[in-house]
Amino acid sequence: MQVRWALAAACAATFTLGLAASATAKTSKPAVTTMHLIEVQGQFHIVNDTPPKITGPNSPFSAGDSFVFTSELRTKSGKHAGWLDASCVAITGGKSAVTGCNGVFRLAGGQLILAAAPPQSNAPTDIAIVGGTGAYAGVRGQVRSVEVSDTRNDDTVTFWK
Repeated sequence: MQVRWALAAACAATFTLGLAASATAKTSKPAVTTMHLIEVQGQFHIVNDTPPKITGPNSPFSAGDSFVFTSELRTKSGKHAGWLDASCVAITGGKSAVTGCNGVFRLAGGQLILAAAPPQSNAPTDIAIVGGTGAYAGVRGQVRSVEVSDTRNDDTVTFWK
């Protein structure tokens, strides 16, 4: 009988310690890293232009239209920091088109993998960081991209592990 009580007490203690460790793990906050990058427009190509055809830079997309682009990433001081490569497809068309984009920030030490549904306006774009490689393996976070001119965006990159 004493063995049973001792075993029950040991199990209860183990369970209690497990709960305490779990509660501690949930309340600890991950270290947050913030970077500021300047995105300088590079190449932009429309890959698939389904009817009605795009007639200019302000023409709305049709469902199925897709495009790819590459932008150089620079530090605030203007030094090269990496590249942004992305592909997007219009899921719906018209003035309120929904576009889904996937991309990658190629940076020294690794890559940040990105996903977004950017607005069809010059409003800031919130981009999800869904993962990373190398020094960025296991990160999550977001990029807030603000258009400051036709050829430049200011990106605030915030992530944590």
